[in-house]
Amino acid sequence: MRMKFVSSCCKKAPIVSVIIGLFSLCASCATKDIMQVKQYHLKSIDVVNMRQAPMVRGEQMYRMRGAVSREERSQRLGQYYSVRWNNVDELQGPLRIVMDYHQAATGSEVLTMSQDLPAAETSGLVKFTISGESYRTGGRVLAWRIRMMNGSVVISEKRSYMWK
Repeated sequence: MRMKFVSSCCKKAPIVSVIIGLFSLCASCATKDIMQVKQYHLKSIDVVNMRQAPMVRGEQMYRMRGAVSREERSQRLGQYYSVRWNNVDELQGPLRIVMDYHQAATGSEVLTMSQDLPAAETSGLVKFTISGESYRTGGRVLAWRIRMMNGSVVISEKRSYMWK
């Protein structure tokens, strides 16, 4: 009886390995994201302890670089968005990254920032910053949507879970 069970398992092993191989092939052929969005919220001018959060401290020091006085440091408080884009299809025409967002003090008003992409480039990094007076009077960003557009056609879109 035991011999029969081992023999049937050995017969199924090639089938299982083929299924796993096909799954791995499909997973590796998945399309790459055209856009990746990373966000960072700089809430305080106080430096984070290196031992508790070295990555956060590094990001904080990067954002505060060059700010010497307390006033300069407080002007850097805000939210920072980095959009890494990749024109995989090498689309022709005017490409643009557009960020729509809501701030706490602006209610339902949609604010917009945009940046045109160089025609010769196929990949790059675009940065959007809400800091200084805009951050102080408007408050933190509650919801956002970032789109890559070719004219009026949306090629790719990323959004926060709070975006309507």
